[in-house]
Amino acid sequence: YLAGAVLDLVTFKSADTASVCIKSYNLVTLGNALVNYEGLAANMTPGQSWFLYLCWVFLLLVLPIATHIMQLIVLINRTVAKGFLGPKEKHIRTWTSNIWCFATIEVLMIAVFSIEFRFPDFISRIAGDAATLLRIDSDLNAGFAILVVYSVIAGLAQ
Repeated sequence: YLAGAVLDLVTFKSADTASVCIKSYNLVTLGNALVNYEGLAANMTPGQSWFLYLCWVFLLLVLPIATHIMQLIVLINRTVAKGFLGPKEKHIRTWTSNIWCFATIEVLMIAVFSIEFRFPDFISRIAGDAATLLRIDSDLNAGFAILVVYSVIAGLAQ
């Protein structure tokens, strides 16, 4: 999870006749783009953007990490410590399962893939007549592949 979160998920590249702009995002910087200076510059609803950012952090960063910490506690309890949790282990497993339902890495991967797949067409349609002046490309990076594999393995292990 941490390797996928740190590596770049997606890269957007736009070029016009004079310059090229390349932006790469990982799991953290993609969320930060909601509330950075550029994202809030002409935003009519900054409160909603901050709420979305807090949801992003909670659902994509806090919950997966909390789930994995709880899973490690249960594994340590079963292998090394020989049952130091006692009857609390059942509660921890229940909470781990419940938290995992809201850790939304899989949904994000589907969304990133669907947006990246048709991103140049999407921007061309928004740009209208000015689309002939722009060249838009997007690529999925190593972080995306790692998080997809993580999502499949973690889902099967859960």
